[in-house]
Amino acid sequence: MKTGDEQTPPKLVYLRGRAPRAVARARKPARRPSIGPVDELASEAVWLGRSLFVVAGAIGVYCALILTGSIQGDGEESRHWLLSLLVGDVFVGLCSAAGGVLLMREVKRASLYVALAAGALIVVALQGLTHLVVSGELVELTLTARLEVLLRSATMALGVWAISFLIRAAKRPPQA
Repeated sequence: MKTGDEQTPPKLVYLRGRAPRAVARARKPARRPSIGPVDELASEAVWLGRSLFVVAGAIGVYCALILTGSIQGDGEESRHWLLSLLVGDVFVGLCSAAGGVLLMREVKRASLYVALAAGALIVVALQGLTHLVVSGELVELTLTARLEVLLRSATMALGVWAISFLIRAAKRPPQA
């Protein structure tokens, strides 16, 4: 019958306590550095900047359609309503474009324009949804009313995303 020492391989017996322990090898550094919160914020800033550019472009097209007469209201009162909305939309478009440009360059400098664009996006979205409720267009739920609700909700979501990004960027520790 074999004893306990005979059952284990000789190599393990040798390392078990009869020789000094081997010095641990130094670990190789990882080939890819792990993505930290700073890099995640930088990539999110790029996507937020692109989204703000899309909003600015869509608002520019919308304003061009109103000014050329492609989008018309039912009467004179409706046309005045569209032109009064145009002022707010131009402000949102300009803030979105400026915030997008500065956000893709440097997050710290862009915070004022992104905050203005985020606040304006939320206000314009709430104003458009309120107009739909007050005018009674939500009662019949036509395809146009559904599209309007979808676009206003997406606008509000983009504004909330921009605000949450600014809050997380402000909490980030300063870089050395």
